[in-house]
Amino acid sequence: MEQIEDIHPDTIKDKTYNEEIQLFETFANQNGGTVLKKSFVQSPNFKSGSTGWNIDKNGNAEFNDGTFRGTLSIGGSVITIDNTKSIQDKLDEINTAGGGTLYLKAGTYTLASDITMYANVALIGVSPNATILDFNSTAGNLTIAGTHRYSTGTLTSITNGVTVVGSGTSWSANVVAGRDSMFVNGQWMIIATVTDDTHITLAEGYDGPTVSGDSYRISSTMENVRLSGFNVKNSTVDGIDIDDARYIVVDNVLAQDNNIGLTGSYVAEFAINGFTPVSNTSHGISITNGGRFNWNSTNAVSNGGSGIVLNSIRSGGFSQGVGNSNTADGFNLTSCTDISLVTFDASSNGGQGIELVSGNTSISVIDSGVRNNTSDGLKLTATSDKCLILGGSFENNGGYGINIAASTCDDNIVNTPQYASNSSGTLNDSGTGTVIIPTSVDTNFFAGVGEATTVKTYWNFSIPILVSTNVPSGDFWTLLNYDTSINGSMGAARLSPSSDANCSVLTTKAIFMNFGGTPRDIYFDTTKKIIVEFMVEMVATGVEQAGFGLVQSNAPFFDYDSAAVSAACFTIDGSGNLYGHTSAGAGGAAHTETSISGVTLTDANTFRIEFDPGVDVKFYVNGTLGATNTTNLPTTAHEILFGWGAEGDTSNGGSMMVTAPYFAIEK
Repeated sequence: MEQIEDIHPDTIKDKTYNEEIQLFETFANQNGGTVLKKSFVQSPNFKSGSTGWNIDKNGNAEFNDGTFRGTLSIGGSVITIDNTKSIQDKLDEINTAGGGTLYLKAGTYTLASDITMYANVALIGVSPNATILDFNSTAGNLTIAGTHRYSTGTLTSITNGVTVVGSGTSWSANVVAGRDSMFVNGQWMIIATVTDDTHITLAEGYDGPTVSGDSYRISSTMENVRLSGFNVKNSTVDGIDIDDARYIVVDNVLAQDNNIGLTGSYVAEFAINGFTPVSNTSHGISITNGGRFNWNSTNAVSNGGSGIVLNSIRSGGFSQGVGNSNTADGFNLTSCTDISLVTFDASSNGGQGIELVSGNTSISVIDSGVRNNTSDGLKLTATSDKCLILGGSFENNGGYGINIAASTCDDNIVNTPQYASNSSGTLNDSGTGTVIIPTSVDTNFFAGVGEATTVKTYWNFSIPILVSTNVPSGDFWTLLNYDTSINGSMGAARLSPSSDANCSVLTTKAIFMNFGGTPRDIYFDTTKKIIVEFMVEMVATGVEQAGFGLVQSNAPFFDYDSAAVSAACFTIDGSGNLYGHTSAGAGGAAHTETSISGVTLTDANTFRIEFDPGVDVKFYVNGTLGATNTTNLPTTAHEILFGWGAEGDTSNGGSMMVTAPYFAIEK
């Protein structure tokens, strides 16, 4: 055999040697023992991340695969079993050894009782499709639970984040420093010392809201548990139950056909990276009291209750998951604080996509899709304050896109969401102090609903509200009837008739001019598409007739089915019914009224008219198409004015507030 010692090391890389020669060069006999001469030992074909094997002098190793017989300890006990072995026996063995990992081979593990996890233990299967934990319709579940629980009395104060004073507590006899932790407002903190029955010092600082008379919980928490790569199914209770625990990781786990997929209480520092509760009898996930959650790709689908139910959770981020096709809500939150739902999909649920039930503060819903839910897309039911709805799409819901349903919902922000075809309308705001920021670039407005911007281009402009009582002819607007007061700003005006006489406001001139050929005011015989959008809030309905929109003159505002003038406008009859009205201005029967239902006219509603000459007139309310008229379209060379008005009535029957109209006119 060639002696490797006679070859200069620089030439080794240019020669081919068998493994035996390479090992001679690598090892040496020194004082009766074998030592590593080089910085590593490796197979001749080693290529990091691809082939061969390598062990360096620090003990770091890289292999492609391996078979180990018996127990292999690598920073803890590691055991691999198949479905002929007892999961609980091996978990007990690992716990006795001080922690480690139990690997489950592919197969179905049929179980008849609880599987109890321990601290510092991981349970890892091959994948949710390959490794099945089947409780076989029994009341067993996979349990992660702390011990030594105590919660008698209340908290008087926490000073400097660590000094805790209790009232009605007996901590000396029931709490052990170092072993136990205290849970307050979503946070577990290790207890450093127990001074007496009413005084404790924490080893970790409390960072939550001020406490006074608050409840608490003390437990020896279950910590550092990981679940991965399996499907837990067919439990008549909860597939996974987590209580009095922190530092929990769940990744790539399926919970199927249980009563609840995952339930928990008093859980903190809880991370998910791939968890799918599906087809459970009740909720997909239900957790009460917890905090500091970081959940990614949590997908609650087709559960018999809500997809995800959170109660009294403080601080959590939820991203890139779904709460879809559940019998109740997709997401249901009560008494939660500082929760963010980012790029979530909450669609096709039997209730709301997302419901903030009550007691919530600082909930953010960001860039999420909320579509096709039976009720509202997002509902703030009661006392949900300082919430942010930023962007996102709220479409085809059976109620409102967004419904701020109660005056107890304070200081919320709705910032540039997109709406389409919600049955009750885009946004209902019954809250207090709501800030609404409209969509900054509304492609529907500039291009027409559903129309690509490349098809047509538009002139875009608004006519400001510059009015006062007895507006003189020649300004922007003309007030027609002087038994009427009108109070306006740059953006809106309120019309208030003071006698039983017709009253209206119209633009003094036509809304635009034609270009090309001889310039003139734009008429109803135009071939260019016209879009106008504005808000109207009626003070009362069911008293007098009213109307608003594009008209030749104000006649349709006093007679909802008038055929006297050219018009494409909304009208309201004396019973408070809303219509999309078109008239060719020829008198007689040349008019069409299409009823629009489901609109509360005393709310602030967004109205939109899309006049496509010779084709149709579409009437939208709060982003939802309410009517399409294709007959008796205006075609006569009459000036197009914009305005609003009503039959007069001293009991507010004709009173209304209207915002400045925004126009898009095809170039």
